[in-house]
Amino acid sequence: MAETGVGPSAALTLDQVTPGMTAELRRSFTLQDLQTFAQLAPDRAPLHYDAAFAHGQGYRDVVVFGFLVAAPFSGILGDRLPGSLTVLHWARFAMALPVYVGEEILYRAEVKQVSRSTGAVVLELTATRVQSSEIVLRGQAQCGFRV
Repeated sequence: MAETGVGPSAALTLDQVTPGMTAELRRSFTLQDLQTFAQLAPDRAPLHYDAAFAHGQGYRDVVVFGFLVAAPFSGILGDRLPGSLTVLHWARFAMALPVYVGEEILYRAEVKQVSRSTGAVVLELTATRVQSSEIVLRGQAQCGFRV
């Protein structure tokens, strides 16, 4: 796991958060991750566990669940930036490319807006395939401080 900008367990205050701040981490997914997520969701779409089905749909292997791909952002937002003194108001994600088991993904959150009056922080979220630098997910989130 790699981090830049803000480290784990950040207890930043609203006054400490500024546009341009970033936090990153790296993550890959295993077949066990897919099995665990399928039980929690529950989601048994064959694209996520049947390689022959995935190949028949034009994918090179089983595809990691989109919501699982997005999940590491929860750790960034809650533990790093804006950190443990905030709650998630909303998040939006768009999958750009499939993610496969074993691929290393770089997650990055960047503060785009800070509203001191409402305590809201808007962040841009990107997930990038490390090997090819292709963006696999784009999104935004808003977190709030209690004011």
